[in-house]
Amino acid sequence: MTPSVPGPADRDAAGRDTVLTLTDVRIHNDAADEELVHGVSLRLARGGVVGIVGESGSGKSLTCKAVLGVLPKHIEVAGGSIELLGRDVAGLSRPEWTALRGSSISAVFQDPASYLNPSIRVGKQVQEVLRVKQGLNRPAAKQ
Repeated sequence: MTPSVPGPADRDAAGRDTVLTLTDVRIHNDAADEELVHGVSLRLARGGVVGIVGESGSGKSLTCKAVLGVLPKHIEVAGGSIELLGRDVAGLSRPEWTALRGSSISAVFQDPASYLNPSIRVGKQVQEVLRVKQGLNRPAAKQ
């Protein structure tokens, strides 16, 4: 599960800034004393896309939840680093994560019906996040 291994550069081959870097991330279940994710590394450039593919139970969702700071109880990042916009975010407190989510990083997981309201257009829901998290007015959020 390693789409691209981070290097020392802050830009990709196309000259785009790196916004997210995972280096040898390991996720551990303290309750079962078991390592669930073993050394994931990737780099995402501004405007880029990374696809994470693997078997059921391989740690795709846990890896994404670690990046968002929403791991379940007893599950923690036990090694490696997660850098968002050049800042190590693996050990942030809940209030620090809350400030980042929706303003610097967001995700919609496999079951969008659990996260998005099907009776409201997706664009309106995205605009709402921008209005709440970034304080934008309606026209600016729409833009």
